[in-house]
Amino acid sequence: MRHLKIIIGWQPKIKTLSNMDKNKKLDAEKVMRELMERLSETPLSEEQQKMFSEIIESNLNKTEPAVSHQLVIYREHFFDSFSSRPRPLHGQIISPDVTRSTHEVDNIEELLSAIPSFQLTASYVGSIESYLWALSSQAFLYFLPAFMYHSLASCYSIYLFVAELVEDLTLPLYEPVVESLHKYARIELMRKQQLDWRLTMFHDRFDNVTDEEGKAIYLFLAALRETHGEDFFEGIEVAIDRYWGRFESL
Repeated sequence: MRHLKIIIGWQPKIKTLSNMDKNKKLDAEKVMRELMERLSETPLSEEQQKMFSEIIESNLNKTEPAVSHQLVIYREHFFDSFSSRPRPLHGQIISPDVTRSTHEVDNIEELLSAIPSFQLTASYVGSIESYLWALSSQAFLYFLPAFMYHSLASCYSIYLFVAELVEDLTLPLYEPVVESLHKYARIELMRKQQLDWRLTMFHDRFDNVTDEEGKAIYLFLAALRETHGEDFFEGIEVAIDRYWGRFESL
């Protein structure tokens, strides 16, 4: 199992660092303690827990860079590349296959139906964390320029959202879990069952992207690799190698 999947697997249990610090008024030390308590509930090996702890601690000590001229250029390019994508109606935000079992899905639907893509802030984008899978293909591609821009501009603030976005931009391939997790057969079974679903979602979203859109996604991943690659291990490279690298020379 790749390191990126280990990180992403615990998104439902762990809020973004910025939101946790703001909402609970905890200092960095207390945030770390709470995160470590949550980690103790997971079936990760000691080595994997240590790796994840180091990532969290590292991000707690980082601050977002000022918006650079290059970021402004990226923003314009992303939105220009997807300008032909129509804004989805209220009933087109959430995939019709999604079962409405939580209020969070309804809240996301209300949020995204009220705000056009170019007005989304990093805070709004971060609030969608763990629910990118629920978006329809139409909504995902319409809002993708904002997702990509804020992932570059506010990566440390919405780190888990960015990790989820990278995974959603990665063509799924089945990989057996590492030996230390073999005893967790239920996890392995769930991953196998989800593979077909994730493959279908990937192809529904991206099979019909234009060359210009594909190039924009490649440029986003390349920029994220350059500025934050060490925070995602090989995850960004995998996304590029499996699919988006084909748009590099366009």
